[in-house]
Amino acid sequence: MEFVQASILLDKSGKRLAATMDRFGFYIDTNEGKKGKLARNTATSYHRNVKLWLFDLYPHLRVPPELILLKQGKTLDKHCLKREKGVLINKAPPCTKEDLQCLIRYVYSTARVHGDYQDAALAGLMWHFFGRSSDLGYIKKQHVSVSADGAFYLRLLRVKTAEEQGLTLIPGKSDFLTCPLHALAITLATQDVPCSALINQLPNLAPNEAAPVDSG
Repeated sequence: MEFVQASILLDKSGKRLAATMDRFGFYIDTNEGKKGKLARNTATSYHRNVKLWLFDLYPHLRVPPELILLKQGKTLDKHCLKREKGVLINKAPPCTKEDLQCLIRYVYSTARVHGDYQDAALAGLMWHFFGRSSDLGYIKKQHVSVSADGAFYLRLLRVKTAEEQGLTLIPGKSDFLTCPLHALAITLATQDVPCSALINQLPNLAPNEAAPVDSG
């Protein structure tokens, strides 16, 4: 391991880092454990996390091999997908930003009541919060803070490139329908009456009552 680290450190072109990641991708794709080979999402997640870890160790090598590593990740993802199609099941393709735009635009064009607009806003917010490509999926509690004057701060430690991630929190220049801030504005503007919930068409969750602690 020390030899590999020294070899990567001395190579300013980033080719050795790319070669190391290529071998690692081959290993996680072909390695078979007790439960068989790694699932597609697991393999690609391992590859991405190790790549980001190496970028943290060698920040001066982030730019030279970036396109090569991006291509490696896409190749690994496609290979794992083909393998799963032949062995397991055919998975539906993920909902892209273009798909979300078409969905929201259709709901807006056919909306009849306020709830229809809120449904479209809910779809946009869920895609940003729970989508596989969202920056918000990597947010932890220590990344969120509130200042003394009530300002809310959200700290993104690492934001991927547009080619790899497919989206950002910033809306597209040509279409603002998928912007989460636009979804929040639509939600607040279409509420019939003020309420404590952000989206009032969702059912209220009953609070969990804590069991009393036995003093004995």
